[in-house]
Amino acid sequence: METKITKNYKELAEKLNLKRVKIRGDEIHASCPFKSKHFSGEDKHPSFSVNMSKGVFNCFTCNSRGTIEDLVSYIKKISISQACTLLEEWGFSKFERILQSYEEPERQEVIPEGILFYFDKVENNAGEVYQGDIDGTQCFIYPVRNKYGKLVGGLARSIEGKFHKVLWNMEKSHHLFGEDHVIYEEPVIIVEGPGDVFALRRAGYTNAVALMGIHVSKVQVEELLSLSSRFIVWLDKDVSGAKGMKEILARLDNRAYVRYVDPWSIKEIESKQDARFVFETYGEEKVKEIIESAKTYVEQIMEDCCKLR
Repeated sequence: METKITKNYKELAEKLNLKRVKIRGDEIHASCPFKSKHFSGEDKHPSFSVNMSKGVFNCFTCNSRGTIEDLVSYIKKISISQACTLLEEWGFSKFERILQSYEEPERQEVIPEGILFYFDKVENNAGEVYQGDIDGTQCFIYPVRNKYGKLVGGLARSIEGKFHKVLWNMEKSHHLFGEDHVIYEEPVIIVEGPGDVFALRRAGYTNAVALMGIHVSKVQVEELLSLSSRFIVWLDKDVSGAKGMKEILARLDNRAYVRYVDPWSIKEIESKQDARFVFETYGEEKVKEIIESAKTYVEQIMEDCCKLR
């Protein structure tokens, strides 16, 4: 006897006009719809799968991959946002799919905007920055806002860059710096700090958020997934950055389409570099080059194996 969920998957496959369909658990297996990428113009030996629990698809022959929203957008020739709406009409809500086991953590109340009046606003066309005294040290203050634009905390960095502090009892692991600027369902670039976010905005990438460190919490993962299902990770090339990459790989990679930046593979960049340094040193074209060369974890591994040979 077919379960309701199996029947729904079959209906989805029919709506997408997939051929040679087989349902195995949470996966739809079929012939690849990206026919132009196959030598014969057709995937004669079905190698295409859609993982409904993770919300991603992959063809093991032509290497086409992405999110379910990407797939619907391609097949129906509509925008990503229209694809999201269509999936919801069909009963496949993105939020139900990826947030089904998520329990909202207890969050602090939003902070009154008046608290910022104690500081001087700094002219900065890339974002909101203030300057003032924190614990006897002159600092830059970066307000942290939730996705609705409400003030929830702040970060302070001494003008010399030697002093860092979380302000107003903010639980750093519950928020993402810059999420109030993110456009829903567009690819999001994940970086470490506010300076990286500002640099990416100056380079033309407004969909960027900072973890405010190298660790990604379970709460931050759910927050990321509520914003998009496609991500590009750009952390520093150092021991801490490597740890952060491993956390993201373990907590996010199996639930979304994630690519990783490998800026240190560019010859003229020889040491630890972040988005801010690359933008200020090499300019927006280099930032664009690095982002566009980002690869999935599997692609990175395969490339490394080929180099070893």
